[in-house]
This record gives sequence, C-alpha cells and structure tokens, in this order.
Amino acid sequence: MQRRLGEVYDRLNAFEENLFTMDLTRGVCLEYWEETDELDTRSLENIETTVNDAFDDIRLVYRCVPEVLEILDESCLVAQNIVWAGMNVPYPRDPYYHAERLATNVLRAWLDIYMEKMVDKMLEVGNRIEFLQRNWRECISNPSYQACRRRLDFEFYRDQADFM
Repeated sequence: MQRRLGEVYDRLNAFEENLFTMDLTRGVCLEYWEETDELDTRSLENIETTVNDAFDDIRLVYRCVPEVLEILDESCLVAQNIVWAGMNVPYPRDPYYHAERLATNVLRAWLDIYMEKMVDKMLEVGNRIEFLQRNWRECISNPSYQACRRRLDFEFYRDQADFM
C-alpha cells in the first residue's frame, strides 16, 4: 500500500509540475492585449491548448480508466475557465509575472478541489490492477486452471520439438 501511494504521489507531482510550469503567454498576442486591454480569440484558443497540454501526460497514463479520466476532464475544464478568467483582463504591467501568478493560482485551486479525488481514484485503480495481476499469476501457475494447463502443454510441445 505504501509503495502504491508513493507511485500515485509521484505521478501527481509530475502532473503538478506540468500544471505549474505551463507557459500561459505562449501564443498570446501581447501587442493586441496591450492595445485593446483584452485577448483576441486566437490567444484564448492558445491558452486552452496550453492547459490541455499540461494534462496530456497524465491523461495518457490513465487513458483506459474512465473514473480517473472523468476527474481529469472535469478538472481540465475548470482549469481552463480559471485561466480564461485570469487572463482575459486588462493588460497587466508585467504580463509574464501575471501569467506566472495565475499558473500558481490554478495549481492551488486544482489541489484544493481535485487532489483528494485523484488520489482516491488512482489508489482504487491500483488495487484493482493488483487484484487482476494476482489472480492472473495464480491462473497461469496453478495446473487446476485451464490457462495453466494450456501453457504447460504449449511449453512441453515446444521444448519437445527443440530436442528433436
């Protein structure tokens, strides 16, 4: 259990690093923002893409686990809305510092809202995987199961062919 909890927190720490270090000014037209005190549509789309990119690695790991993906998708949408609300403001004195502080705020909000849910679901998935692995190991190593008998027959005939 302790090892599994450590693995969960390692994955989440890597995700948090992606979320914290996302470059919210990537693809933002700073000149337009400074001139009009609002972001253009393309800049907002780039911000949405940046947030999606921060979620890509952890989504890939849990792509086959609907319970975790559901939480990730919901939290990604919330993060995008937080970033949109934080960036769609009059041009700040220092847009890079503004974006850095906003990324910090997004991370804090994500931790407050979703961290506990993610840990619980990730641990639950880990438990199910270990249960399946344990049962599969039993099935392929105990001759009372047909899967083991097939494996033994296959290995016997394969090895017998090697001796001839």
